[in-house]
Amino acid sequence: MAVCGLLLVGSGTWVGLSLSGTKTAVAGAGGGESGGPVIAWVYYTPERLAGEQAAGNTVVLDFTADWCLNCKALEKAVLESDRVAARLREPGVTPMKVDITSSRNVAGNVLLKEMGSLTIPLLVVLDPAGEVVFRGDFYTADQVVDAVDRAGGTIPGARASR
Repeated sequence: MAVCGLLLVGSGTWVGLSLSGTKTAVAGAGGGESGGPVIAWVYYTPERLAGEQAAGNTVVLDFTADWCLNCKALEKAVLESDRVAARLREPGVTPMKVDITSSRNVAGNVLLKEMGSLTIPLLVVLDPAGEVVFRGDFYTADQVVDAVDRAGGTIPGARASR
C-alpha cells in the first residue's frame, strides 16, 4: 500500500509540474513559446457569448480552473493538439474559456449549471443557433473535431450542411 501511495503521489506531482509550465495563448497573443499550436481563447462573459452567437459562430466552451489538473491535461493533450487547434483557429469558430478558478465568477458557474454539470472539466460545442452539439467531461480530438464539423464551423465563410 505504501509503495502504491508513493507512486500515486509521485506521478501526480510529475503531471502537475509538467502541466504548470504549459502556456496557452489568449486572444491577440502571438505564437507559442515552443512554436506549437496557439489557441486564441476568448474569455467568457454572457455578452461575449451572445455576441458570438449573434455573429453566427460556432462556440467551443472550455470550462476550466487553474486548480483542475484534469482540465490542464485535456487542454494539453486534446485541445492543443495540431488537429483541434487548427479547427479552433478557423473563421466562424470561437474557442471560449469559462474560467471558474474563483467562486466569484458567478456567471461562469451559472453557465456550468445551465449546461447540466456541477463539475469540471467540461467541454461544450454550441452551433450558431446556440444548440448543444457536444457535451463531455472527457473527450478525444476526434470527438471535438467531429462536433465542430457538425456544428458547421469548418468551412470558412460558409456553414456545413447538417
